[in-house]
Amino acid sequence: MAIRFDRFTVKAQEAMQRAQRLAEEHRHQLLEPLHLLAALLTEEQGIVRSLLNKGGTNVDQLTKTVESQLREIPEVTGGDGQIHISSALGKVLEAAQEFAGQMNANGLSIDLGHRLTFGWLI
Repeated sequence: MAIRFDRFTVKAQEAMQRAQRLAEEHRHQLLEPLHLLAALLTEEQGIVRSLLNKGGTNVDQLTKTVESQLREIPEVTGGDGQIHISSALGKVLEAAQEFAGQMNANGLSIDLGHRLTFGWLI
């Protein structure tokens, strides 16, 4: 199934753009679920932080852990300079897209992406 970014809501597209910038900043060739999680954690008023806080998670510590794990991903120099979606993130996005289709959603809400991302990461 092809990922239809045109079906993403504006907030979902913004989260993906932040994730891609993170990958660029870290010189990563693959965009991973970890990049998306890091991007979602930067949303101070976002649903991810809210859900995690309500669940008793220390979001600041989680953010530090995610940032640390991002630094452990090897940098890639040379090549075509393109960032590609990893198979793991592709699966997350495809599952979110499929779920949105089942829910007859007009746009892939980042809220759905949040839930599915955490399902794949935890």
